[in-house]
Amino acid sequence: MPSVDGLTHEDVAVYGNRWLDGYSRVKMLGRGGCAVVWLAERRPTGDKVAIKQVAKCCGAKGRADIESAWREINVAAMYFDLSGRGGFKIDPLQYPGVVHIARLLEYHDLKRDLWLVFDFAGASMSKVSFKIQGTFFHGERIYNVIHMPFYKSLQRDIRVLKRLLRDIFQALELFWRSGLVHGDLKPDNILLITPDGDSQRDFVYQGVRIIDFGSAYRYHESHQVGMATPEYMPPEALQAMGKRHSGKSRDELQHRLSGLVDQSTPWSFDTWAVGAITLELCVGVPLWLSYKARVEYGQGGRRPFMGMGHFAVTGKDNDKMVQKQRDVVAHLRKSISESPGIPLHKDTDGMDLLTRMLAWQPDERIWPTDALSHPFLAAL
Repeated sequence: MPSVDGLTHEDVAVYGNRWLDGYSRVKMLGRGGCAVVWLAERRPTGDKVAIKQVAKCCGAKGRADIESAWREINVAAMYFDLSGRGGFKIDPLQYPGVVHIARLLEYHDLKRDLWLVFDFAGASMSKVSFKIQGTFFHGERIYNVIHMPFYKSLQRDIRVLKRLLRDIFQALELFWRSGLVHGDLKPDNILLITPDGDSQRDFVYQGVRIIDFGSAYRYHESHQVGMATPEYMPPEALQAMGKRHSGKSRDELQHRLSGLVDQSTPWSFDTWAVGAITLELCVGVPLWLSYKARVEYGQGGRRPFMGMGHFAVTGKDNDKMVQKQRDVVAHLRKSISESPGIPLHKDTDGMDLLTRMLAWQPDERIWPTDALSHPFLAAL
């Protein structure tokens, strides 16, 4: 029986006493709800894979996790051969965005678990960008935000940011052509291809893989929009959701969400999310960090930056977050120029692209095809 390092005693009863034939478990990569993601190796080749084990738990959360896993499978079936070989169903030369999606190789629906086997790509953008450590500064509890090798590569060379955005927009162009909205794009759901998933080495950009299509939906079925990670959701979706625990009935909420189609485009939800991710990279502090953060500028003698995430609010109040979004978008250049991140405010084309990603009106957000031909990305 494989080891179950990383699981509590309670978890072992849920996940730890079962495993998928043909693979050797290496370590746990992450967990949430009724699902665990493992790093594993295929026998006998030793090829690395990421295996998502979704336990068929009782209760609403367990049912929701299984539903999300099946949504991932259905999306993957649009693009990949799920027989274990992981081949493409569409031509990567015609649709290059398909290579930027994490490939689902196979899945197994067993009695107690649903297993999804993915080609292993690397570490999440959040992991290779920032390391956050609690500490005391002048007697006050704060959080040091340490810029990791990938992030430092962005600061050194703006072309790394351009290549990153090009790859993501190629994927968004494919989603648009498929009538698909990812629905939960954020740094945790973008993997950076790294040697053995190592985020500590000097970073050389090799591409991205987008993961977690558990919140994906067809554009014309916007009533299926779920509450994803609010700091990366567009204002119109947050407004439709309203305040948490506001007492809305399910029918009322679905009616409000259905109205998103009337005011948006197939790409507007995900394009805003990419804009929010870009903003986070430019300011150098996670958008969600609702505690005071301290960032050292490194050489140059400048005093450390002190601040919070630009979209962070206490209590995850959607109305307050929308107001924060409005304030930041209205003063976008100032928000970036006063931050310890990437000086995009000095690049006219870069600021224009970011402004069009974060256009307040959904139907004014830049189309993925136009983004790929935008002067900021077209010269690559």
